[in-house]
Amino acid sequence: MFRLIGILASYFKVLTQDQGEQQDLYRVLAVLSVGVAIGLTIYNVVILHQEWHVQDFGIGIGSLLAGVGVAIGLRRDGATQSPPSTDGDPRAQ
Repeated sequence: MFRLIGILASYFKVLTQDQGEQQDLYRVLAVLSVGVAIGLTIYNVVILHQEWHVQDFGIGIGSLLAGVGVAIGLRRDGATQSPPSTDGDPRAQ
């Protein structure tokens, strides 16, 4: 039981920001979105007896993960850049 808790704790560290202190919203939403996509796919195939199209599923998950990668990359770039200095210039706003 304690080993399972340790494994889950290590997975939750992946969902934190670079400092490891606060949960990263984009990563949490990515995990939830992928989980929902897989769950809905299983529902469509098992419960509704529809065909499973590998290409459509791959395109959807690929697009989702690409969007998450862009969001995390933009957040990381925005967090490392400092705002421009005005140096007392009233025109620079």
